[in-house]
This record gives sequence, C-alpha cells and structure tokens, in this order.
Amino acid sequence: MDKKIRNLCAEATASFWELIATLKVFKEYKLWEDLGFDSFAQYLAQPEIALRERSVADHIRVYTSICSRECGAQRIKEIPKSKARLIAAKITDENAEELFNKALTLSWSDLRKEIGDGIEEIREEESHPFLKPPISWCSEHKKWWISAKDLGNMCAH
Repeated sequence: MDKKIRNLCAEATASFWELIATLKVFKEYKLWEDLGFDSFAQYLAQPEIALRERSVADHIRVYTSICSRECGAQRIKEIPKSKARLIAAKITDENAEELFNKALTLSWSDLRKEIGDGIEEIREEESHPFLKPPISWCSEHKKWWISAKDLGNMCAH
C-alpha cells in the first residue's frame, strides 16, 4: 500500500506540472479565444476546470523560474508544488542542482529551514514575480492606491 501511495504521489506531481506547462502555452497563445471565451480567467472558471487565474499564474511563474535552469524542465516533474515554490524564490544557475537535490530529499519543513522561505529576500527585489505592490487607502479620494518604487505613488482617482 505504501508503494502505491508513493507512486500515485509521483504521478500526481508529474501530472500537475504537465497541466501547468499546458496552461502556460494555452495562456501565451490565447487559445481560450478560439473556444469563445472572453478571458483566460473565464476559461479557468468552468466547472470541469475550476482553477483560479491567480493560482495558475503563480504556478506558471514557479514553473518558468525552475525550467529556465539546466535540467529544470525534467527535474520539476519530481518536485511537489509546495517545495517548487520554495526553491523558485532562491534558484540560480549556480545552485540549481543543489536545490533540486534538497527538494527531493528533504521534507517541506526541513527544506524551508535549510533555504528559507524566500519571503524576506523577495520583498527586497521590486521586480520579483511573487511580489504584490503595497496598497494604501487614500482618505482624500476615498479609494485604494498603489505605492511602488517603479510606479511611484498612484492614487486610483
């Protein structure tokens, strides 16, 4: 029974990343338009698919970050999405193989302890794909506004 569980987990992980790779192409080429949908989000919201656009976009960024490294496209098929998200925030060409090995041999919590969760480092990099710009309430205009170094302070009025 243990072997069956491990095999099913491995198959689920590989299938998940195949789904993300397929959705990446589907999104890049706007293939949902050929099916009569107004947006990628509308396509994803179908009951048979039931995925959130933001979650898919986050997984695509993780997939792209890891697959841009040597052997990444092959190795990602073995790495559960929770561990992939941890290493995507830290991966470089120099440490890719080491991070792949750690992701395969350590538990999620041990991997997080070993390499960190990347949150502090990510917040330092304004252009990192996992960043969300900080928002604040504009009491003068009674609306939310975005404050980011590269955008300046932009009140949404």
